[in-house]
Amino acid sequence: EGEKEPKVSFRQVARYAAGNRTLLLMSIAFGLMVFTLLGYLTWMPTFLHEKFDLSLSNAGFSSMFYHHLLAFGGVLMAGKVSDNLAKKNKRSRVNFKMVGMLLGAPFIVLMGITPNLWWCYVGLAGYGFFRGIYDSNLFAALYEVIVPEYRASATGIMISFAFIVGALAPVILGWIKQTTGLEVAMVLLCGVQVVAALLLWMASRYTFEKDQVNE
Repeated sequence: EGEKEPKVSFRQVARYAAGNRTLLLMSIAFGLMVFTLLGYLTWMPTFLHEKFDLSLSNAGFSSMFYHHLLAFGGVLMAGKVSDNLAKKNKRSRVNFKMVGMLLGAPFIVLMGITPNLWWCYVGLAGYGFFRGIYDSNLFAALYEVIVPEYRASATGIMISFAFIVGALAPVILGWIKQTTGLEVAMVLLCGVQVVAALLLWMASRYTFEKDQVNE
């Protein structure tokens, strides 16, 4: 029998994660993305019902269908393109995530402020499409900067952080709804996405090269 692989301790994982700035930036950005997404998923049916007087069933369907249909297309398109680009430049995966966050942000504002239902649907679809672009490289980009023995642990760290941050979204947006309305909440979500894009830009520009794994 071959020698058993040494177990990775929690202390080793924590030390590795603390020293990997790209992992930290991606984790925070992912947390902000999930915050935006859960805020959207929780409150968009109510928003469509109250603003456009849709039935609850129609509001629930419309808030999900256009968004996820275009997200499906965004994932497939960006996955293929980024796989080809990554053969020459590994940084392109992080850049795809950044572009998805940044270009999706205006569509959140559009669906929040437009008085026209069909333009709101355009906002839902555009946000979904660019979220799909982000999602296409969610873990592929992470693994470019994590050595194989820590990849599962790094994935757990990033997802756990996102759960904690994202869980705050329904409560915070509910409070904003009571005070200033859901249109303001949508603008807030746009700002959160822009911050996420900025963090990914920092990762691509300043930390990726140092943390990149050469396999």
